[in-house]
Amino acid sequence: MKIKSFIRRKPWIAVVSVILLTVIACGAIASFTDNDLKFFQRPLNEDNLLYETYSDLDEKKDSSGITYKNRDGVITINGEIPDTESANDSVFVFATKTLKAGTYTYTCFDKANENKYFSYIKYGTNAVFADFENTNATIPGMTVIGNKTFTLTEDTEVEFVICVKAGIKCVNVKAYPVLVSGEEAGDFYDSGK
Repeated sequence: MKIKSFIRRKPWIAVVSVILLTVIACGAIASFTDNDLKFFQRPLNEDNLLYETYSDLDEKKDSSGITYKNRDGVITINGEIPDTESANDSVFVFATKTLKAGTYTYTCFDKANENKYFSYIKYGTNAVFADFENTNATIPGMTVIGNKTFTLTEDTEVEFVICVKAGIKCVNVKAYPVLVSGEEAGDFYDSGK
């Protein structure tokens, strides 16, 4: 009862208190370092064979104006390719890895679209799309041999590619590249199992 009557008589104290607490909270949040923030991050899936291959990738801007930035394994894509006849797609090889003979599954985008952006692997003249179950999409000069899951009969150098189509604007588009052994897609983050 006394607090309410005190606040009614001196409302500026309540306002000053709220402002002071807000400033203190903002200062505490701003003082977090990257190491402090890692506490809040979900651990990456240890079965992902790909992350160590591109973990040192920082930021890359290609000639079409698309920027690819890696932060803790998530590749963020920003930029716009003009919709002109002379515009080229942005084709970015973000990792190269030699894989042993075997069966693998590769995924990258939650919402890939063959007319906007997508990912694929390539080896020789073969390509495997990462995120399409059924598609008629083509890659110039490549033979598309499957979607997500592929089998190598010998040790093979494989390139991992992100493609952004001409005429597309990307604003914080997130790629979560995951390569796992076997025929089941893996999660980017550790599922805790």
